[in-house]
Amino acid sequence: MLEEMIRRALDENDGEIAQVPLLRYIGPAVRSADIRAVVDSMPDVVSYFGDPQEGGRCPLIHRLLRKSDVLEFIASKGFRYSEDDGVPNSTEVRYYLAEKPREDARQERAAVERKRWEEQSAKAEESRQRAEHYARHMKLCREWGNANGFTVGTRGAIPKAVRKAYKEATGVEL
Repeated sequence: MLEEMIRRALDENDGEIAQVPLLRYIGPAVRSADIRAVVDSMPDVVSYFGDPQEGGRCPLIHRLLRKSDVLEFIASKGFRYSEDDGVPNSTEVRYYLAEKPREDARQERAAVERKRWEEQSAKAEESRQRAEHYARHMKLCREWGNANGFTVGTRGAIPKAVRKAYKEATGVEL
């Protein structure tokens, strides 16, 4: 990721180091053909990232990275203790830059799936309640019909006349 950014920055600025903070930081070594070796030998890059409010200099990459975010992510993956508040090294930064977007995408997919599951569960619950309500009123309609002189069986369809009379008496339509 960092290697690609260095190459892109060099291409966009015709190899002029002074125009890009990232290239200025790396210095003349960036003119080397083996940019991977340069990236691997970089000292603690995160010290240059910093939050402007915390006195950080300038973001080297196109987005601002906070040391605390990198440390928290690295600790969540088990590579550091959560109490360790030292400066992350360049390997940890590269890992953060490569894996954090993937982790965010996984969490977003999980949230979407969780929401879909909750919606399905809510629909199923609503359907169950409607069916329960209908079954309860069918039973009450049969009892009401038998109590009010209609002939209603214990199973099967309830005659239309009974349903109409039940609706007039209770206000519940079946």
